[in-house]
Amino acid sequence: MKNLIGLLFMFLLIVSLASCSQSASDMVPGEWQITDLKTTSDIPEDQMEAYNAQIEEMKNSSKIVFKADGTFEQTILDETSNGKWEVSEDGKTLSTDIDGVKEVKKIEELSPEKMVLVVAFDSDTTTTTLQKVK
Repeated sequence: MKNLIGLLFMFLLIVSLASCSQSASDMVPGEWQITDLKTTSDIPEDQMEAYNAQIEEMKNSSKIVFKADGTFEQTILDETSNGKWEVSEDGKTLSTDIDGVKEVKKIEELSPEKMVLVVAFDSDTTTTTLQKVK
């Protein structure tokens, strides 16, 4: 009898946790800031210092606001643009469209506080880590 009660308790716990989990589409809306940016592109040694300085400036000035209606506004390096966003049904990609320029980003990690997106360009990839501000 104890085993049956224990199994029932575990089943109810699993069901309740599964029903409380948020979908990817529910976790994206909000204000995000870039906290890390990595690329597999080869950066020439003589340009590395300028590249790192620009990445730091981007991290300090970035703001991306994803709205629940599927639109977003991003400000990166004092340049603001607006577009549309959408998470795939399987929750594995985030697609953006800014003035007809579409980009599909692989969602490597997504929680209510952190999002890691990977974009492939030819043989190079860029990994962007964002932290939710609001």
